[in-house]
Amino acid sequence: MHIESSEIGYLGYWDSESYGLTWKVRGFFEGKSNPEVFDEVNMHGNVYDSDIHHINFGLYTYGHQQGDWRRNKMHDNSGYGFDPHDDSDFLTIHDNEVYNNGYHGIIASKRCNGVSIRGNEVYGGAETSAGIFLHRSSDDAIAKGNYVHENGDAGLAMLESFNADVSENTFENNKYGVRFSVGCADNVFSDNTISNNAEYNAYSYLGSDETDVVSSGRSRTTYSHRTPSPALRRRSRSRRPTAPSSSTTSSRLAMPMAWWCGSTMPPRTSCRATPRATTGSSSSRWTTTRALTGSRTPATSLSAE
Repeated sequence: MHIESSEIGYLGYWDSESYGLTWKVRGFFEGKSNPEVFDEVNMHGNVYDSDIHHINFGLYTYGHQQGDWRRNKMHDNSGYGFDPHDDSDFLTIHDNEVYNNGYHGIIASKRCNGVSIRGNEVYGGAETSAGIFLHRSSDDAIAKGNYVHENGDAGLAMLESFNADVSENTFENNKYGVRFSVGCADNVFSDNTISNNAEYNAYSYLGSDETDVVSSGRSRTTYSHRTPSPALRRRSRSRRPTAPSSSTTSSRLAMPMAWWCGSTMPPRTSCRATPRATTGSSSSRWTTTRALTGSRTPATSLSAE
C-alpha cells in the first residue's frame, strides 16, 4: 500500500492491533497450523506529502521493508508519530514535520536495522516522549540533519542499539539533549549542536559503555563508544559517574554531561572535567569533580582545548 498527497485522521483505538494506519505482517488469529508462512512475507509501502493526524499510532509497521516516508506532517496522534516496529528494516524517514504526539515522535523498536532518519523536525512531544528513539537492537541507523526541540524527554534516546551514526543534528530545549542507556555501544556521535536542555545535554547510564572523546578533524568532537565490558555491566548503581577520556588536545566538547550506571538519576549531579597533560604525549586525560546545583541546567560542563 502506497499513500501520496492524502489527509488521514481519526483512525484506531486502544485495543491490540487496532492502531490506525498499519502495515503488519502478522495479525492475531486462532489457527496456527502453518505459522512458518509468515517468515517468507514482508510488507512494503511508501508515504509521501501527506497529513496524518489524530490517529491512535500515527504510522505503525511490523515486518515492513524498505519503506520511503518523506515530506509528511505527522501530528496530534494519541501514541507515537512514526513507529516502525519488529523487524522493519531499511526504512527512509526524511524531511517530515513531526509534532504534538503523545509518545515518541520517531521510534524504531526491536530489530529495525538500517533505518535512515534525516532532515526531520520533531517537537512538542508529551512529558515522557523522546524526539527520536532507537530502541532494542535497532542497529546501523543514520540520524542526520534533524532539528529536535521542545520534547518532554530526550531529543535523542538510544537503548540497546549499536553502530549508529548520529551527526549534524540540533537537539535543544528538550528535557535531555541525548540519552544512552542499557548497553548502547559502537555508536558515533559527531558534529551535533546540543544546547539549552532542561536537565542534561548528554546522559548515559545503566550499562552503557564508557565513552571516548576523539577528534574527527571536523568542527566538533566525535563521540565514540566502545563495546561494553562485563565488568562495566556489573557496576553497582551507587558508583559515581566517570568522565570520558580524550585522545587529542585539539578536540573540543562544550556540553553538560553526566555518566551513570545506576537505575535512578542522582539529583542535579554533573561531571566537570579538565584536561591534564600526559608526559610524552599530546593527548589529554580527564580529571573529574562532582558538583551539585539547584538549577535545572547543570552549572558545570566538559571542555577540552
